[in-house]
Amino acid sequence: MRRVRKWLLSGWSGGEAEQDFRRAHWGPSATQDEIATQRILNVLSYGKTSGTAYSAKNFPAGYHELRVGQRIIHGQRKPEARLQLIPIDFDGKTLLDIGCNQGGMSFALAERLKWGVGVDADYRLINACNVIRDVLHISNLSFYVFDIDKDPHDLLIDLLPSPKVDVVFLLSVCMWVRRWRQLIDFCKEISCEMVFETNGSVRQQEEQLAYLRQRYNSVEVLAGCSEDDPGQKKRKLVLAR
Repeated sequence: MRRVRKWLLSGWSGGEAEQDFRRAHWGPSATQDEIATQRILNVLSYGKTSGTAYSAKNFPAGYHELRVGQRIIHGQRKPEARLQLIPIDFDGKTLLDIGCNQGGMSFALAERLKWGVGVDADYRLINACNVIRDVLHISNLSFYVFDIDKDPHDLLIDLLPSPKVDVVFLLSVCMWVRRWRQLIDFCKEISCEMVFETNGSVRQQEEQLAYLRQRYNSVEVLAGCSEDDPGQKKRKLVLAR
C-alpha cells in the first residue's frame, strides 16, 4: 500500500519525472551561441517532464515553436501563425499571458510590446521562460509561478507593472481550471480586451463561449479551429471586448 501511495503521489506531482530527463552537455570548443542554444534546449527539455498532461513531449521546443537568432526550434504550436489571426496592433501595448506555458506567445511579441507578464503554475516552464528571456537579452518580459486555481486572482495585479493591462491572453487554459468563470470575470476587470482559446469537450467549449458572450459586449470568433496544431484542431480562437 505504501508503494502504491508513493507512486500515485509522484505521478501527480511529477516527483519521478526528472528520471526521464538527461541534460545535454556542450564541449570545450562550443561557441557562445552554441552554449546559449543548448541552455535553452536543456530547460525546454526539462519542462517536458511536467507531472501535468503535457502533449508536446515529441517536439524539440515542447509546446511553443521558438526562434533563437536565425534558428527555429520546432514546437507543437506556432505562435506566429496564431498571432496572424488576431486583429490587434500590439505595438506599445501591455500583455498578461495567463497559463503562458514556456512563454512562446510573449516571446513572439517581445519586440512590439511595452511590457508583458506571463504566469504559469509549473515552475519548470517558468524557469524555461526566464532562461530564454535572459539568453535572448529580452528586458520587457517577466514570468512568475502562479496557480490560478489556488492563488487569489487579484494577486496578479501585484505582479504587473501597472494595475491595468491592454490585452490578456487566456489560451487553451479553462479546461484545466475549476474557477474559470471567476478568472474570466477578473480578466474583464483588469483589461481592455482578451484573446481566448477554447479547449476541452464540445460541451466545455460551448460553455466557455456562452460565458464569454454573457460577460463581454463583443465576442468574435477569429478561427473555428486551431490549424497550427494538427493533432488538436477543435479549439476556437476568440477576441472578447
